[in-house]
Amino acid sequence: MELPQTVQTHMSADLQNALVEFHKNEIIVLKDSRGGYGKYATYEKILEKVRPRMHEQKIFFQHISHPTAGGAAIETVIYGHGGCLSSGVVRIPASKQDEHKYGGAITYAKRYSLMLALGLGGDEDVIERSVAEDLPTAVEAKKQAAVKKA
Repeated sequence: MELPQTVQTHMSADLQNALVEFHKNEIIVLKDSRGGYGKYATYEKILEKVRPRMHEQKIFFQHISHPTAGGAAIETVIYGHGGCLSSGVVRIPASKQDEHKYGGAITYAKRYSLMLALGLGGDEDVIERSVAEDLPTAVEAKKQAAVKKA
């Protein structure tokens, strides 16, 4: 299978500075939904947390769909300040070959691709720190989540 052509990344100094500012305060996206494999943060919840911070830094993103057999292939590109940064292509298989499963694979790929492009990561309970959340640190947030489980 031929690899899809991705957007050529051009990291301008201003875009790099904007991304540094974006990450100055951590972003926490609490997992708000449950699926067959456990809890996860929905795409909508991630957008709710990252879009205002992106707008503050005058950066935005675009999802690009690439052809792939049996699932979804999404590339997220961050734009702003005369530059762009690509996540690369994130491929997710559809568990069944119907419209609903393809739609789920697209949403799943968009969620992971956006987090990858923005440099966000996750653990069991917290993606990263958010000024909007009333949590002192990401470590304390994990402890609070562990107490809730117990």
